[in-house]
Amino acid sequence: MYNVTTPMLLNALYEISFWSNIQYEHTIVITETVPEIPVSIKNKILTKRKEWKKINKQSEELRTSIGNTYYPYPSSEWYDEGWKLTLESQKINNEFMEILAELAKAINDETAQLLLHHIFEESQYFMRILNTIRRLMSA
Repeated sequence: MYNVTTPMLLNALYEISFWSNIQYEHTIVITETVPEIPVSIKNKILTKRKEWKKINKQSEELRTSIGNTYYPYPSSEWYDEGWKLTLESQKINNEFMEILAELAKAINDETAQLLLHHIFEESQYFMRILNTIRRLMSA
C-alpha cells in the first residue's frame, strides 16, 4: 500500500472513471445501432449500462473526496475503495466482453460486427489498464 502515492491512485481512478464512461456509452451505441438484438442479450447489456454508470459515479466521488483532502499517500480507506473499484471494473469488463462475444455470434450484420469488434478491442485495452493498476497497487 505504501508504494502507492496519492497521485498514482488519482491517476488510476481517472482511468477507471474515463473508461467506465466509455463503456457506458458503448452500451448505448450498441442498443441504438445494432439491429435485432435478442432480448436476453439486450437485457444483459442494459444491466451492464447500470453497472458502468455506478462504477463511474463511485470513481468520480472518490477522486473528488481525495482532491478535497489531499495527502501524499492515500489513506487506507482511499486505497481500499480504489482497490475494490479496480476489481469490480475487471469483473464487469470481463462480463461485458462475454456479452459482446455472445452478441457477435447472434447477429449477421457486417457493420454491427465491425462495431462490436471495435468495442471488444477497446474493452481489451481497458482490461490491460486495469491489470496494470492491479500490479501497481499490489506491489
